[in-house]
Parts: sequence; C-alpha cells; structure tokens
Amino acid sequence: LQTTLAAGIATAKTVAASLLDDITIEPFTGNDRTGAPSYAAAVTYPALVEPKQRIRKNSLGQDVVSQARVTILEPIAANGTSGRHEPVDTRDKLTLPDGTVGPILDIVGTVNPDTGYPYMFEIYLGAG
Repeated sequence: LQTTLAAGIATAKTVAASLLDDITIEPFTGNDRTGAPSYAAAVTYPALVEPKQRIRKNSLGQDVVSQARVTILEPIAANGTSGRHEPVDTRDKLTLPDGTVGPILDIVGTVNPDTGYPYMFEIYLGAG
C-alpha cells in the first residue's frame, strides 16, 4: 500500500505540474526575548493553492473560516527545533504566491509509517 500511495502522489504531482504555484514556509523556531515569534529561513515548495472559504474546526474544536487550502504533493523535512509539531507546525509562517500570509488552521496528511511524516500535506490557511 505504501508503494502504491507514494506512486499515486508522484503521478498526481507530474499531472498537476502546470497548476503548481510556489509557496514558502518559514518554520517556527521559538520566541525571542520580547516574546515575538522567531522563524528559520523560508523554504519554497510547489503546491496546489485553492483559494476557497470553508468552515473548519481549529485545535480547540471551534468553527473557524479557512481562506485557502494548500496541497503540497511531497514530503517535507523536519526542522528539528525542540517543541515543534514536525514537520509542519501551526505556528509556521506560510506565504501564498500573492504574498498572503495567514495562520495555519489545520494540517492533514496520510502518514508514511517508515518516516512518521505525511506523504503529502493539505494545509488550511486562515485569514491574516
């Protein structure tokens, strides 16, 4: 099943290549001495960006409005910073191709048992 799933995602990435836009993720690394968030260098990923409002549940079970769904059709390497939910944390900063930045509301993906991380990611972005 793992091989089939990985092959299917690779095929989807190839077929969707002309629809992919570059997004960036700046991994959250902690807070500075003033309490402001600190981030590692931005990493660029090709992604399907679907700007569409949806109602989602946040981590507290509250209804929130998602502004976009971002699908990354590849694994993402862990940042390695202690205290993060790897490899994508809701405190990371995700920037869409048009410069929009919003809070990450939810991260979904089927986990590869060999790595412990998803094969691909669906990231729901809230209003900035």
